[in-house]
Amino acid sequence: MTDIAAPRIIHTGPDGTLASTSAEQVAAIAAEVARSERAVLHFHGGLVNEASGMATANGLAPVYAEAGAVPVFFVWRSGFLETVTGNLREILAEDIFGRMLKWVLQFAVGKVRESGGGRAFGGIEPAPGDEVDADLHARHADLVPFAGEGAADISGVSQAERDAFERVVSADPQLRAQAAAVLAGREPGPREPGARGIEGAGPPVATRMDPGVLDELAREEEVEGGRGLIGTALLARKCASVLVHVVARFRAGSDHGVYSTVVEELLREFYLGSIGAAVWAAMKGETADTFAAGTQRGGRLFLDGLAAALATDPHRPQLTLVGHSTGAVFIDNLLTELGRMHGAGTLPDGVLVRNVAFLAPACTSAHFAAVLGGQPRLFERFRMFTMSDEAECADRLLGAFYPRSLLYLVSGILERDAAGASACMPLAGLARYLTLRADAPTDLVGVRDFLLELGTDRLVRSPSSQDAPLGMRSGALTHADFDNDPLVLASLRHLVATDHA
Repeated sequence: MTDIAAPRIIHTGPDGTLASTSAEQVAAIAAEVARSERAVLHFHGGLVNEASGMATANGLAPVYAEAGAVPVFFVWRSGFLETVTGNLREILAEDIFGRMLKWVLQFAVGKVRESGGGRAFGGIEPAPGDEVDADLHARHADLVPFAGEGAADISGVSQAERDAFERVVSADPQLRAQAAAVLAGREPGPREPGARGIEGAGPPVATRMDPGVLDELAREEEVEGGRGLIGTALLARKCASVLVHVVARFRAGSDHGVYSTVVEELLREFYLGSIGAAVWAAMKGETADTFAAGTQRGGRLFLDGLAAALATDPHRPQLTLVGHSTGAVFIDNLLTELGRMHGAGTLPDGVLVRNVAFLAPACTSAHFAAVLGGQPRLFERFRMFTMSDEAECADRLLGAFYPRSLLYLVSGILERDAAGASACMPLAGLARYLTLRADAPTDLVGVRDFLLELGTDRLVRSPSSQDAPLGMRSGALTHADFDNDPLVLASLRHLVATDHA
């Protein structure tokens, strides 16, 4: 390759294996990077499909070439945004979701408003139903329900409060009818032939509710016995768990506002599979799988080819890694693999990444903290471009129906804790985690202190001030803007081209 502005593309598919790129092409790219003075390895995010990833490579290659760098792009399976937004719209439109949302929201708002005095329903005085209806209807006018409501000093949900909530919800005839309709509308299963109709079901209704939840509901219908009645005790118990989790998040300071938090916890309890959790997990998994042993894995072939080329040449290129959104997860895994290679003695001496640039990173704080804690640190300079929390909250995924950004959704629903369970997990790219409580976990404190260390210029909050210096400018106001915003691109070009940026 002689045209420096032409993108060098390593295209991978399932499990990080090569797709349209051959092993010979990867080896040639690695050798060219080894010979270069500067090279940029760019990892696109999970918002785009493969075709858009290719278009991003063609658009950004000249930017990096202008900085004197060989532009290399890892293009991989994603297209996550289309999946999650489409599914979320369908779920929010379901009548049964809306009914459960109203119940939990009534009591969650009542809980965050709690003060001295008597309580109805075992201690929680729920928000009036007509107030909740009005706030939910106002979403059509782009007004967020119960915006500004919240309190971190509320008490947890007591057993008496939980029991009272379950009694009220389980007695709701409208919820019973909706449950019967979705159960009647599920695809026929082994028990369906010869089964009598479900009393009160009305026309069958399709749902995106998780199959496991529907199976539980069907078992409860059978237990209710012979009359074909649907019980709502299961839904009431699950809604009570949602209420408990919402209140617990307020107490822990991990809420996303009362309405958004209720939506997130309902999705986690009833719709986790449909909202895209499996897609998210698989997409992240491929950013690690590509470095596993195997003759056709793109990341493995590139790193091995680079190490082999540098082993016989004292020249060391200046490498810059740029990762947008899930691309930051890719970079975390790449740096981890470089550390492993260094420890195993398979990485030549002196190989060091000059710059790491995160663009609205979707990696968890814990994942990034593990990279920062690795020894030796294999990069010199770091810069993160991400939105201020005000701008992040204004980047609404679905208007007032889900009035938070994609990163908030990932943090609030799709991530998993150390035990593998769905949990609200802080992301490195969410600016809200730059302000922490005294009891914040060590990994959050470590990431914050790293980003805000005096004299390092590691953090750019978007939109940046008009007098921000070169290399520290950003005008991005949506998650998707960061790899095409002119100010961000100028900052990246400056970072790549200069020794002191």
